Formats: sequence, structure tokens, C-alpha cells
Amino acid sequence: MSAAPQLHIRLRSCLQAILELEPELKNLQVAEPLLAEFTVLKDIYNRLETLFVQEDDVRRIEDATAHFLDELKGTVKQESVSRPGQRYLQ
Repeated sequence: MSAAPQLHIRLRSCLQAILELEPELKNLQVAEPLLAEFTVLKDIYNRLETLFVQEDDVRRIEDATAHFLDELKGTVKQESVSRPGQRYLQ
């Protein structure tokens, strides 16, 4: 049995985690450059099953996603301190 479907599921999970943040990121001024990349991510997400991925690729993307989410938490906390009264992702 091929491992590709499982790898695609893991990759889809990473992309979903990031794409679900789009509405919240629109509220952050520092995230504006990232918003342009959402078009690319959505395209990859929509054609994911056609992509050839290997375990190392998926592991690297999972690590990068975790790192991105950790950095985003710090950015969100900084923004909420500098702009009190607005709700942000925590």
C-alpha cells in the first residue's frame, strides 16, 4: 500500500491550519505580506492529490507550519499589547 494518501492527509492538515487563520490575519497589519501567499496555498491545497510528496518533505512542512504558528502567536500577542481593545487569536 502506498504511503502517499497518508502523506497528503498530513500535508492537507498543515495547509488547513494556516488557511483557517486568514480571517484573523486580515486584522493584523504585520500580516499583510502573508495574505498574498494565501492564493498560492489555496492552489496547492486544491491540487494536493496530484503532487508527489515524500516523508521528508511532509516532515519539513510540518516543522515549518509549527514554527510559523509559534511565531504568529508572538506577533499576535505583540499586536494585542500595542492595540488594546481588539481581539486576536491566542
